Formats: sequence, C-alpha cells, structure tokens
Amino acid sequence: MEKLVHWAEVLAKLQKEGHQIHLGGYVALFMTGCNHFGRWNMDSYTRIYHYSPFLEPDWFKDWKINNPNINFIISDYTHFCVPFSQDYLRTTNITFKDELETKEIIVKCSHFELAMLEMIQGQPLEWMYEEEREMMENPFRVEDKRVQNLLESWTNPLTKRIFLYLAREGEVDWYHRLDRSRIDLGEGDMIATPEGEYPMGQYDEEYKLTITPLDEFELIRRGTIDEFCQLT
Repeated sequence: MEKLVHWAEVLAKLQKEGHQIHLGGYVALFMTGCNHFGRWNMDSYTRIYHYSPFLEPDWFKDWKINNPNINFIISDYTHFCVPFSQDYLRTTNITFKDELETKEIIVKCSHFELAMLEMIQGQPLEWMYEEEREMMENPFRVEDKRVQNLLESWTNPLTKRIFLYLAREGEVDWYHRLDRSRIDLGEGDMIATPEGEYPMGQYDEEYKLTITPLDEFELIRRGTIDEFCQLT
C-alpha cells in the first residue's frame, strides 16, 4: 500500500475510489479565506461530511489506527439534505510538505453556503453567531440558484431560520433574491439561545426565532480553537 502522509492524500484517495465525502463546515470556510477563528492546524485536524451512506474501507481504518495524531472526524449528514446535489461542492487545492517535497492535492469541499449550513447545524447553542455573521458578509460568490435549491433541500428548519436571519442581518445582496415562500421553515416559534449563564435572546418576528442579538455580545469562547473545531 502507498504511504499516505497527510490527511489530504487520504481524502483524495477516498474520493477517487468513489466515496461521496467532502471537506466541509469550519474547515471548508477556512479554505475559502474565512479565517475569523484565528488559526487552524492543517496537519492535525480535519472534518469530512457525507450525505449518502459511507462504508469505511479497510485501508482507511488501518490508516486511522496508524496515525492517531491526526484527528479525522467523519460527520454523517445523510438526513439533513434531501436530495443532495454535487453542485453544492467545489474543488480546492491543499498544499503541504512531506519528508521529501511540497505537494499539492485537489479535493472536493463545500461551497460557501453549504459550509455555513454545516457549521450552523453542528454548532452547540453556547456558541453565538457573531462569527457566522462576519463570514456571511464576506464577498464570496454565491449563486442564487444554488443557495435556493440548498435551502429547499435542507431538512432542519431551525438551521435554515438561523442561516436566513444571519444573511438578512449581514445585508448580503442575494438575500432579497431568494424565494422564501418555497423554503420550509417549519411551524411555530423556535429558540436558538442556550439556557443558564449565557445572554438572553430577543425575538425576531420575521423568522419567529428567539436568538441572541448580534450587536449585544462578543463570541463566548470556551477552550481552544481545536476544541471548537471538533464541535462544528
């Protein structure tokens, strides 16, 4: 078996074998330049997502056992986006150095809007949304049709309400071109604030959503950047 040094080589090999998995969430946002969280240790952490069943091949199981220093987390999102389209993915180049040379690997990763939904979906309520709003305001190219189809396909109404709330508050240009009548946001009021020691939320009438006001807090940081990455 070929020697695979870096997680990007492993992900590329899995994708070449036909496994429908990709780089997503926080890491995919980081790769687009959304590095508001400061740093990401490319050599020690990554998270991949799959929206169809993924059966780990034996060589991949062996590689994880033999490389315990690399945190390779797999997130099963098969029930969050139905149907899932490959149009929600793009390719990115990852450059790294091994023992002998500098290598460049091409892998599939989430487009900006999918990565945002993945991050919001996996984020615990004790993490607030100021960082996500800043990301939403970045001038990345978002295709109207792609974000429309994605929001229609996403199955969690709370995640969609938060996503739309952040897009509205971020005053992104594509927000007003969405046909929100075709997006199922569920019924009744929903809450996106934690209980206890954290700030109380305010009610947003448009999305029937209780959420911490974006202008009244700074992101509550707990633990290290790496610990946060493992949650998103």
